[in-house]
Amino acid sequence: MNKIIIPIIIIGSLILLGIGFFLGFSFQTPQVAPEQEETPQEEAPQILESISSKIISSITAMGKVTKISGDTITLTQGTENLSIRVKKGAKVSSFVTPTPVEQGETGAIEQKTVSFEDIKVGDSLNIGLEILSDGTVEGLFVIIFPPLAGAR
Repeated sequence: MNKIIIPIIIIGSLILLGIGFFLGFSFQTPQVAPEQEETPQEEAPQILESISSKIISSITAMGKVTKISGDTITLTQGTENLSIRVKKGAKVSSFVTPTPVEQGETGAIEQKTVSFEDIKVGDSLNIGLEILSDGTVEGLFVIIFPPLAGAR
């Protein structure tokens, strides 16, 4: 008789366990992912004020020149574009790669001041930005980088 009771208990337990799983999955309340909090619109002026502070001397933009229109330069980095109006009288510097040097001389890259008109489409630039109180950016200085060796 014990031989018959043990299999019945095991089979009954498995049936109850199966019913429990079925009921658990059937009547489970769906879990809704919590929504992410959005930055309130009131915080945007605070952020703008913080990065416009005199403590932050500048923010830089880097990219390749794709368009020059008057005093506005459009930089491209990957798929992003940014048009930057450069302040009148902003310092424009260029790094110049030296001509091949004779043995024993250093071939250090030199920096020289150039004019805004020396900037060409295709140049790689670094522009120091100031964020104005209206949220727009203005270029304070421009650095033109030399083309990479072997770049075409």
